[in-house]
Amino acid sequence: YATAALLIIGIAFSRLYLGAHWLADVTAGVSLGTVWVALLAIARERRQSAPVSIHGLATVTLLGFLSAAGWHVHNKVSQDLVRYAVRHPVMSMPALAWWQGNWRKLPAWRLDLQGEHEQPLNVQWAGDLGSVRQYLLSHGWHEPTALSARTALRWFLPNPSLAQLPVLPQLHDGQYESLLLTAERHDQTHSAEQWILRLWPTMLRLQPNDIPVWVGAVASQYSAHLPLISFPRSNDGYDSALTALESTLSKVKWKSVQYPSRENGESARWSGAVLLVDSNR
Repeated sequence: YATAALLIIGIAFSRLYLGAHWLADVTAGVSLGTVWVALLAIARERRQSAPVSIHGLATVTLLGFLSAAGWHVHNKVSQDLVRYAVRHPVMSMPALAWWQGNWRKLPAWRLDLQGEHEQPLNVQWAGDLGSVRQYLLSHGWHEPTALSARTALRWFLPNPSLAQLPVLPQLHDGQYESLLLTAERHDQTHSAEQWILRLWPTMLRLQPNDIPVWVGAVASQYSAHLPLISFPRSNDGYDSALTALESTLSKVKWKSVQYPSRENGESARWSGAVLLVDSNR
């Protein structure tokens, strides 16, 4: 009974969490099931019957459950993922309005799973993601080492370079970045560091032509060393990273804008500077 109760509670909670049913629906379903089980138990107690093998009954129940679960996973999971996916309303505005000040409608900080501010989103880029990627790759940026079970072992190398280490993905508003690129730092003082750029999708579309806008973070990254392990880690060099990114934007339209200090929230970490890039002009 305890196992069945835990399973039922988990299913009921998932329906409420996903917004698939109202609380009244779940309560009514659980109540109806409880009454039905109680009636079956009363009927069994009132009528003597031959003992049933617990092992046989458990085996049949488990096989039935696994068969139903397998069928559901094979036929329904892809549909359910689409059905219960988080939907954000698409926001459309003229490209000129975004350029002249409505860029402030997009978030200024990257949010982790707990809703906390992790790092500033100091880049907003309007354009097709494939075109953005090709442009940056042709102007000094490159794709970092992909994370896999094999490349993760490089974190245990004694003195790895940043280029050898796979970069961990990061979440913003529940989504991984759509673009992740790095570039070398050419100044002697920080030669052991690299620039890193991440772009995440937004629901903003610029009109005409329904151009998507991406929010991103560009920062400096260094190799953090702990006992037995080394991994890439970003620091707070956001303004110098913006300057480095600006130097690669000679073929696209861009401008630097500024959040007031009262809006950026943490001026000690970030000056509030944001780079607007429009690669469609």
